[in-house]
Amino acid sequence: LSTAGSLLFVETANVPDATCLSIAVSDLVDDEDQPLEGPTAVYVRALVGDANGDGLVNVVDMVQVRNVLDQTVTSDNARLDVTADGLLNVVDLVTIRTHLDGSATCP
Repeated sequence: LSTAGSLLFVETANVPDATCLSIAVSDLVDDEDQPLEGPTAVYVRALVGDANGDGLVNVVDMVQVRNVLDQTVTSDNARLDVTADGLLNVVDLVTIRTHLDGSATCP
């Protein structure tokens, strides 16, 4: 767990594909030390090949990656680098094809 300003970072490892992680938080305060109210859990979906984050691996993901092939990875298109190797290339397309019809849901 680490923070940078108002951002909280949670590192994970060995998360199985097609799962939903629940990260519970408590005792958080705002800039004026007032307790934060609202939901106390954050849900994060882990699904290899889900380039657009809709919980499905399908042709839409392949088209989105195809449209950025050989472009530089930026903060705007980083999600499309499904192999997280810093490249937008055919390996991303193959990875999506390998995981076609995968799905994962979170509450």
